[in-house]
Amino acid sequence: VAAKVEWDDEEHTILRVDLLSYTWPEYHEAIQQVVTEAGQQSHRVDVIIHNPSDPAPGNPLPHLRSSIRQIAAVTNIRMIVTIPSRRLPGFIRALADTVLHGYGANSNQQAIFVNSLAEARRRINEDRGKSAKA
Repeated sequence: VAAKVEWDDEEHTILRVDLLSYTWPEYHEAIQQVVTEAGQQSHRVDVIIHNPSDPAPGNPLPHLRSSIRQIAAVTNIRMIVTIPSRRLPGFIRALADTVLHGYGANSNQQAIFVNSLAEARRRINEDRGKSAKA
């Protein structure tokens, strides 16, 4: 499966997207599944986008812009944590970061890059701890 979406926990609070040798249509299908699944929940949902492979061919920016806008419309999504390919060139990562912060997240959302699934889960749990104290 090139783009797989599944719950990362039994409580259905973290959606994980695994992108493996994907095409842009498969990417958009996965994002739509995230929007649908998260929208069906009444509680906070965080999203981990795990992309260990090279990006799909072509300019990624229109695709990122579109997906961030879709995700931003889902008000119960709090964090979007991306684990990019280590082969992702630095300037592409910087552009993606600009898209995430410029087009994205509604005022309740946070978008970050991390280096591993363990770090993604840790950052989500830290943010949940802060939210519980507030």
